[in-house]
Amino acid sequence: LMDWWNKAIENGSHWSLPYYWENWQMELVSFSKAFYVDGKLAGCYGSDFNYGDFKSKLSSFGDFETGCFTLVDRNYNVIFPPVAYNGQLMIEDKDLIKLISNTPSSGSITFESDDKGTRRFHSSLHLCNGWIMIANVDHDEVLLPVYRYGRFVLFILAIVLVGSILISIGLSYSITAPIFKIIDSFKAAARGNLKTRINTHTHDELDYLTDSFNMFMETIEQLISDLKVQEEKLSK
Repeated sequence: LMDWWNKAIENGSHWSLPYYWENWQMELVSFSKAFYVDGKLAGCYGSDFNYGDFKSKLSSFGDFETGCFTLVDRNYNVIFPPVAYNGQLMIEDKDLIKLISNTPSSGSITFESDDKGTRRFHSSLHLCNGWIMIANVDHDEVLLPVYRYGRFVLFILAIVLVGSILISIGLSYSITAPIFKIIDSFKAAARGNLKTRINTHTHDELDYLTDSFNMFMETIEQLISDLKVQEEKLSK
């Protein structure tokens, strides 16, 4: 038990691995720090922390179904969890832990690995006591919101595309239909049907064309009628 005091003297301060203290019947993590007076070692002071409460709080972290936290000490020994967390296997490869944890003490980094055919993201953060917290989660679950957003964007684009096509068809029909009707009326008039009139009202420039056509046909019909009257008078 005095080993962590000795290590505090050797290193200046020391955090122990979790251990079970029979007298208190609980798991503890102990911290010790050497202090000096006039440059000479005066002693060590320490504090004990309830590791059970710590595990409970750490186990409640995380919003990912396939993710978990791993806590290691400065020698890359796994502190939490000892075996598994929510059915998720922990990182067992010590070289991988070193690779993930090889980051500046003041920052974090995201690292991607292939764990037995499953792509996973790992992120590490150095704590002030020298421990390293590692979060790892399945690659697909991390990108699931991106996939959902992508599908939503594609759905919106599809709706916009279909709407644009329908609007284009509607506008095309609203323009071409009156034009084809005017053309048919000209053909009917050319075949001698002087009663031909155009009843299309588009409220645009085409109305001017149809009104002019109707006026022209009325003028022609009146001229033909007057010619027939004159012809009847001459025949008498």
